[in-house]
Amino acid sequence: MKRLLETRDMLMEGLKADMEVELGKVAEQDIVEIYADWHLEKETAMLIAVMDGTRESFTEDSATVKGPEDEGQRVLREQVVELSKKTAKEPEHIEIYRMGSHAILIERTGTMGDLEIELIKNGAIKELRLAKRTLDHRLLGTLNAEAVLDQEISELFVDWDFDKNKAYIVLMLKAWTD
Repeated sequence: MKRLLETRDMLMEGLKADMEVELGKVAEQDIVEIYADWHLEKETAMLIAVMDGTRESFTEDSATVKGPEDEGQRVLREQVVELSKKTAKEPEHIEIYRMGSHAILIERTGTMGDLEIELIKNGAIKELRLAKRTLDHRLLGTLNAEAVLDQEISELFVDWDFDKNKAYIVLMLKAWTD
């Protein structure tokens, strides 16, 4: 399984530049970052393409999506901070976006600790990515989001940009009719 995950990560890293160009053509905007994760067992995946200027247009034009933080988001933010501290350190910044009724996007910046930064400097990016993916999936799997979101989490995805010290988490929520 480890070899398969290594191959997947290597494949994605090799394809990101091409994906940015091709998705940019379709979106008619520059794609500046690509994040991806998938579950081999469930045969599901997530792909996040961050467009140039996305933050400004997303937060200004989508008040109903970003909106003011409610009690559920506040508690979810606290849980994400606590889990992040277990893997490295408290994030410098967290944004939580409700993406319709079935998904939540969490952006964390500034989560890497000194050890992770040194591992990257020493070229251990592949090992760090594999270890973080396993650890983050395990810890995020203990997230008690159902209590604050009134919906069960059906899947979670996570990916990082180590150069930018940024990570995205996607929580897929079960529909009320499931």
